[in-house]
Amino acid sequence: MDRSGTGRLAVFAVAFALLVNEIMISAIFNVVIGAQNALVAISVAMLGLAASGIVAYVSPAFAAARLTEARIVVLLAATALATVVCTVAIMALPINHGDFSYAPSVAANAWKLAAYVAAVVPFFVGGLTIACVFTKWPERIGTLYFWDLAGAALGCMAAVALMAPLSAPRAIVWASLPAAALALVHLARRGRVAAAALVVVPYALLEAAVGAGVPLYSVKSFNTLGEVDNPSYRSFRATPQDLDFEEWALDAWTIVRRESIPQQWERFRGWGLSKRYDGPVPRMRLVNYNLRFSTYVTEFDGDIGKLSAYLDADLIALHYAIGRTYPRVLNIGAGGGREVLNALNHGSTDITAVDISRATIDELMKGDFAEFSGRLYERPGVTAVADEGRSFVRRSGRTYDLLDFTIVGGTNIEKLDVMKVEDLFTVEALETYLAHLAPDGVFSYVMYNTSADLVAAAAKQPFVANLPYIPALKTLTGLRTVLERMQPGTRFEDHVLIAGLSGVMAKGYDLVHIFVSRSPFTPEERARFERRVADLGFVPLYPAGGGANLYDDIVRAPDLPALERTLPFNIRPATDDRPFHYAFAWHAVPSAAAFAALLWHNPITSTGLVFAAIAVLFLAGPLVVWRRREPAAARTARIAPLLAYFACIGAGYMMIEMAVLLKLQLYLGKPTYSLSVGLFSFLLASGVGSALTNRFRHAPPARVAAWAVAAIVAYGAAFT
Repeated sequence: MDRSGTGRLAVFAVAFALLVNEIMISAIFNVVIGAQNALVAISVAMLGLAASGIVAYVSPAFAAARLTEARIVVLLAATALATVVCTVAIMALPINHGDFSYAPSVAANAWKLAAYVAAVVPFFVGGLTIACVFTKWPERIGTLYFWDLAGAALGCMAAVALMAPLSAPRAIVWASLPAAALALVHLARRGRVAAAALVVVPYALLEAAVGAGVPLYSVKSFNTLGEVDNPSYRSFRATPQDLDFEEWALDAWTIVRRESIPQQWERFRGWGLSKRYDGPVPRMRLVNYNLRFSTYVTEFDGDIGKLSAYLDADLIALHYAIGRTYPRVLNIGAGGGREVLNALNHGSTDITAVDISRATIDELMKGDFAEFSGRLYERPGVTAVADEGRSFVRRSGRTYDLLDFTIVGGTNIEKLDVMKVEDLFTVEALETYLAHLAPDGVFSYVMYNTSADLVAAAAKQPFVANLPYIPALKTLTGLRTVLERMQPGTRFEDHVLIAGLSGVMAKGYDLVHIFVSRSPFTPEERARFERRVADLGFVPLYPAGGGANLYDDIVRAPDLPALERTLPFNIRPATDDRPFHYAFAWHAVPSAAAFAALLWHNPITSTGLVFAAIAVLFLAGPLVVWRRREPAAARTARIAPLLAYFACIGAGYMMIEMAVLLKLQLYLGKPTYSLSVGLFSFLLASGVGSALTNRFRHAPPARVAAWAVAAIVAYGAAFT
């Protein structure tokens, strides 16, 4: 088999299918599970591959002497079929992320377990196929491993190309076609017509069913959160016929629901509209991302005067109320264009709207909703760009009078996850933004935060197990740090204004608006701000209208590190090297029991517990079934050093890979580019390295490994 190249092709085809699967399952889990989706996708892949390696090692059926070409071909076909069946099974599950974030239940977690098991199976069968090829021809391991990693590298690029035209679930199925075709050819050559048919028929039936309108690839469970200021979660069944728009992309599954079914937000009036506003509210259409986040498109006939009072009654427009003009505006996270309307309402003449969603910019705002929105993104003076905001600012080479960020990223329980990256508002990012402001320019930031009163209560406790969600506080700390560094001698309290709206999105949350000026606000501007906040019934956070709050403390504190040491959580801003908005603080953990309580309240714990159960099944199960093949003590003594060696390689590889992917995103802009280019480079380079190992087959392994490790350390050190 291997002499004809089929062994290499089998490894290549399976690795190609599994890598596309890994990337696409991350996108699917974004919708049907939500939390820690990228971590889950990697864990699923690694768990399946690890379990297959254990089975290949301990099961007598996969000993080298018993492996035949026919058995490997059968495993190849099984990989393709498992991919098809498990993908359809995952898409059939009646769950969405809200069932875990807002209404957790035993039934929902049972479905989550089923989703994880179904996701692991293709990686298990595919890994078993690759392991058997490696076992059959161990003398060619370097070459075979090259084909393995080359297939995976090509899968990274294919995932980007396949997702939009096919959708995430369909891309997984189509990526398994090379493996299916290879199995089909070998089975047909041997006259095994029935077996060959078993490979072909599922694909034919699946495509026929989809062509007939059967929603096999569709998300089955949708959700609504009720009203913005009175949220009430519920899920419901929906079909593609209930959507006016749908597109899968690596940044999000983007949909527009028909107005005949529940929207993510019902009777929607805007995120921060004052409860005192009783004027007309324009018609709006919500654009929904991964069933979690939304933007909205406002009906606009070109007469901004009709919308003026409505626009100005919103918390997100407060920076216009102080009386400044902003001729050049850059809005990051523009979405459906609400902030663009704000800028037009106040006479801005040069408006750039940037959003990472190509579907929103090009397909909706310049397509389906062009007339509804008054061709907002095609108006004179308005430029709309699908790009990553931070990278765009750095590359723009321009200065702006207003840099406007409104709810970029949104709020969700999963954001408490220690793995959640927030590289849009790190210290380095804030330095970039403030450096691109005009001398009187303003940086505007709107985000959800645990309510000021709950944060103040938590701040008085010696220890808090359920850490508050405080991105606004951390960003405020970062803004103060950066402005005082850029403009020595600056009194930060002269450059910042903050207000909030309570009870938005969820009880116990505030919508917070922070805006910072490069030049001090004048007394007249502060007075206008305070009057407008009072008139609209917003909460003054700085200057504080009532009792002290942590926003006020951060602005006025003579020593920020000293303030932080008094708190049971962390208010330090994220950095590019530590891009997490997690509020954990070591100094506030009094004991091991307290640390255990923190872990228990972290959403990543529930995911870890579910994976622990699956790991027992997939990893320990084979050892129990075939435990008598070799005495445990002898086996452990023989393979423990090798296991430790390869575990260290794997851990180091993944740590470097994840760090490089985060850094690449800063240079390449879109996460899509970072993922595809980064993984492609890592995998292909690793494959080339594997192929070159044949040149060192007669050298002492320890010496070669030592030189390789030294080279990696030196190469990594160069990046600092």
